[in-house]
Amino acid sequence: MRRAVFALFALIPLAAVAAPAFAKKAAPEPAVQKVTFTNKEVDGKKVWLPADANLKFQGKVEITLINELKDPHGFSAPGLTKEPIVVLGGETKTVQVEGKKGEYKFVCQLHPAHVGGTIKID
Repeated sequence: MRRAVFALFALIPLAAVAAPAFAKKAAPEPAVQKVTFTNKEVDGKKVWLPADANLKFQGKVEITLINELKDPHGFSAPGLTKEPIVVLGGETKTVQVEGKKGEYKFVCQLHPAHVGGTIKID
């Protein structure tokens, strides 16, 4: 009985040393907030839909652009996208950007008359 009690107490310091190693967890990867815009023709106007997107701030933002039309169309959101994006007719493109809280206007840089929209990150 004495040996069992001694052995039990002998293990306590080992458990105390090993516990912090098990308690540490790797930091979780930042979540990715996803949003999709589709280029369509509505009432004779070529537009990206939805016109407005409200995202919760999570760090990375994944933007998927779907061009349902035959002609190439652009997508530029200054301050959010690093450079203007061109999406060919029938093509889908996905880009990942670092989203910072704020409001970003987007447009088709190839066709300035097209209706743009807003991406708001809270």
